Amino acid sequence: MAESKLTPGTLYIDRDQDVLSGDWGQYVKIGIVRNDKEAALRNKEHQTGNPRRIHVIHSLESPMVENLETQLHHIFAPQRVLGEWFLLNDQDVSTRVVPEAEMIISNQQANIDLFISKSKMKSLESTGIVREPTPEESRLHSQVVDAKHDLDIKLAKLGVIKGVLLDYAKNSGGIPGILNLQSRIIKAALQKPKLKAEHPDIYQQYETMQLSAPRGAVMIKGGASLKKLDQQLYNDQKQATSSSIFKIKHLDQPLCEHEPAIIDHHNNYLSRLGDIAKAEWLHESLRAQLAVQLGQDEGIEGLIAWKRLRKEEWKFDAVMFAAHHPQLYETYLAPEKAIIAALISLGRPYKTN
Repeated sequence: MAESKLTPGTLYIDRDQDVLSGDWGQYVKIGIVRNDKEAALRNKEHQTGNPRRIHVIHSLESPMVENLETQLHHIFAPQRVLGEWFLLNDQDVSTRVVPEAEMIISNQQANIDLFISKSKMKSLESTGIVREPTPEESRLHSQVVDAKHDLDIKLAKLGVIKGVLLDYAKNSGGIPGILNLQSRIIKAALQKPKLKAEHPDIYQQYETMQLSAPRGAVMIKGGASLKKLDQQLYNDQKQATSSSIFKIKHLDQPLCEHEPAIIDHHNNYLSRLGDIAKAEWLHESLRAQLAVQLGQDEGIEGLIAWKRLRKEEWKFDAVMFAAHHPQLYETYLAPEKAIIAALISLGRPYKTN
């Protein structure tokens, strides 16, 4: 799970209006502009070539605007039609979307200093001290662990639903508007271990020792695995995500037709995204709070470890090597590889009965 970016900006909610009739559209756009770029300027860009005039009907400032957008997109995923456009009337916007956005922003404002402090601490070497916890830190740790357990269970249940949808689509090219197959290219990469083993003298000419910046991962102790939390759910998730069932050939297969059971599972999938977004935020904010409590120390006994050290690392200059030895570089370059990714739609761009 990636950490939320500390990017301030503006969340805007748009609705379009027919230039000739004056009729308002039934969809709203929930989008963002980062930093000082005005929503009006962003709308001017979208307005180009559009016969419907776009109006900003609400705008809100956020200290973590990308996180705000993600949470709202997930919370209102059942009303999402395509991209950033949602099927929401004016009452939905004023009584649901705006209050939800204001609550998220309030939580962000209450925690932004924690996230900033934690971000700064990444570049500070830890002291090597592992100390005993205070009662407050022990209570906070319990909250972090509980939040992680709750998040893991929610994610596992979502994974099981995805597995069901994958199973429906296994002999097809996907399910229109629900499960899309995309071809992704894994770029060619230099096989450095093989090159080093077979041409050590040449390899060493392009290898230098560098001292890294302080780095290390935050490790929360004392949590239980999903297997211990819920054995059956663990087994179900493992079965649902055991392997990819799609190959390149599936891109040419006919699409799977919609049926009520498939739509029900997709609706179930979408309805869970909002709770997961909230659970991710709670876990991330509590985890940041415990990390800040740790400070520059290396750990709190039984609760958390965050070893941030500078390390001597060997770096290989592949660009210079390729320039000096182009033929040898090509010889040890692994070929590009195409893989198929199965993506569940995060909205409903299809009609439902």
